Amino acid sequence: MQGLPEGIQKKELNIYGDEGMAKHEKLVIIGGSAGGPSAAARAKRVNPNLEVTMFEQGRFVSYGS
Repeated sequence: MQGLPEGIQKKELNIYGDEGMAKHEKLVIIGGSAGGPSAAARAKRVNPNLEVTMFEQGRFVSYGS
């Protein structure tokens, strides 16, 4: 297995409290073409409490998928 490129560090975020249950879950989606909004919609259907953030570099985001 190959490691991370030089200068890139892996950080792990502890989202669990003492009880072992998630306090706050977040999902970041990169890309606003058809796949991004579809993934966001599916994730919210599975977990309505999930905070979803989507990044798109262009001017338009697909919303008909």
